[in-house]
Amino acid sequence: MQNAKIKNIKTLPKKGDTLQPFDDANHGSVGKKLEKIVEDSGFTVNRGKGPDVHNVELKTMMKDTKSSVSICRSTTNEITNTPYSQSNFKSKVQQQAIVEYERDTGTVTDSDMYDMSDDDTQQRLEDAYEAIRHKMQSVKHEKRIDGGDVIAERRKETHNSWQLRIPKKTVTKIKDHIKSKAIKDSIFEF
Repeated sequence: MQNAKIKNIKTLPKKGDTLQPFDDANHGSVGKKLEKIVEDSGFTVNRGKGPDVHNVELKTMMKDTKSSVSICRSTTNEITNTPYSQSNFKSKVQQQAIVEYERDTGTVTDSDMYDMSDDDTQQRLEDAYEAIRHKMQSVKHEKRIDGGDVIAERRKETHNSWQLRIPKKTVTKIKDHIKSKAIKDSIFEF
């Protein structure tokens, strides 16, 4: 089952459901709420390296946000010494369950599975990751390294930890590409 493709997670919130965030005072988030919903349904959620549930990364995204989507944390050494093909980042961008919601109400506006393992999407993400690896080897005090379709942001200036993120515009392009590919695949037999 290691390479199995998941088509749907039935316990994901559906369009119109409410996904209220935890109180900020408790340091919670909408993402943690989604993980709890999936866990309460009997799934084990991985909070370490690799995808969250059965090769699927769970993501929440506020509708109309311009913020980039966090994928994973890595150290400078992990990034500079690990090619894309062996990276934690790659394992998290194969299949994603993305739940989009309204900021003020928590109402789910979209909830879908995205198979990002096609060659075009993977090449795009690999090129960006490798650009970051290359740049990271020569910069010492940068807070942000832009690889185009992937961004690395230093978590704290004194730390060796980076947050790898995909800009919202790239996420939108990837989602549109995947939906377009699915339509073509359903019309044409290859």
